[in-house]
Amino acid sequence: MADRLKKVVRQEDTVARMGGDEFVIVVPNLTKEDEIVDRAQKVLEVLAPIYRIQNHELYITCSIGISVFPDDGQEIDTLLKHSDLAMYRAKERGRNTFQFFAQSMNTLAVERMVIEKNMRKAMGGTEFQLYYQPKVCLRSGKVVGMEALLRWDNPELGFVNPQKSIPIAEETRLIIQIGHWIIESACQQIKRLEKINPDINIAVNLSVIQFNSPDLVSEIKGVIRDTGIDPQKLQVEVTESILIQDSTLAINILKNLNDLGIKICIDDFGTGYSSLSYLKNMPIDYLKVDQSFIRDLTDPTNEAITRAVVALAQSLGMKTIAEGVETIEQKSFLETIDCDEGQGYLFSKPLEAHRAEELLLKGLQVT
Repeated sequence: MADRLKKVVRQEDTVARMGGDEFVIVVPNLTKEDEIVDRAQKVLEVLAPIYRIQNHELYITCSIGISVFPDDGQEIDTLLKHSDLAMYRAKERGRNTFQFFAQSMNTLAVERMVIEKNMRKAMGGTEFQLYYQPKVCLRSGKVVGMEALLRWDNPELGFVNPQKSIPIAEETRLIIQIGHWIIESACQQIKRLEKINPDINIAVNLSVIQFNSPDLVSEIKGVIRDTGIDPQKLQVEVTESILIQDSTLAINILKNLNDLGIKICIDDFGTGYSSLSYLKNMPIDYLKVDQSFIRDLTDPTNEAITRAVVALAQSLGMKTIAEGVETIEQKSFLETIDCDEGQGYLFSKPLEAHRAEELLLKGLQVT
């Protein structure tokens, strides 16, 4: 890598290896942004070709962070810190790219640090809660299941948006411990709810980090044994992106879960880029139509995709769940195409555990 980098720098530039796989390039006398962009692109291009090491062919991607003197700092330490932050933003954007530093990145970095610190403190405490959003049979209007959704109420931060907290939990791998608690709590809730409705099921979401944990199946099996629930009342929701990372591993894990009696649901179906071939190879029970399609069914494309997903599921012997149902018109359309279940604010917002129990006792009926 050092040899290649030296090929794209000028005599007055400086290249240094900071340690590990991190390099720094100091490029003086570039005054225009497009000149900096051109230089960054050349670095990406020169590092991209195959590396032949002994008898191995290696492919390496590069993430570049850029800070500019004097706008992004007037001291070396500040410029290095800011280019480092920009580099991590480049990694978040998918790697093999570059990002400029901006002050907003500094703010985001501090926010992330505060969230991670408080999350670690919250582990094993009472700050995490599960809320439950009902899933309704569109034919009968009765509640047939619920999705468990994580909520975090922190004394310092208040309610933390899951879109902020979940990615950090995944990056730090705290999601494995949190995920185990979610599964355990959901199974305990199943035990309580089955006294009200013996046919109720609860779905939990599995992140890619959890899914790839070698202890996942044995941990779920242990929770089912300890709580004494019927495993068919537990659903796991996984995204398409999880399934395409390592299809052989995914098939093995899903089959093991299926052998326990657990129902499998593909979440956000239709939003990924995976091949549909996995549908015939994996033990899938439900396809969940993403709310982005349901939200605007006046768009002919969204309507066509929703119809196609439901028809595909029916032809494969699977059931369908539509999320994000908010209007009677959306519900009526889903009924006409024989979608099985709906979930959304038309029926109920996510509820605290005791309110979910009250809702079942009252017998929600949507017609």
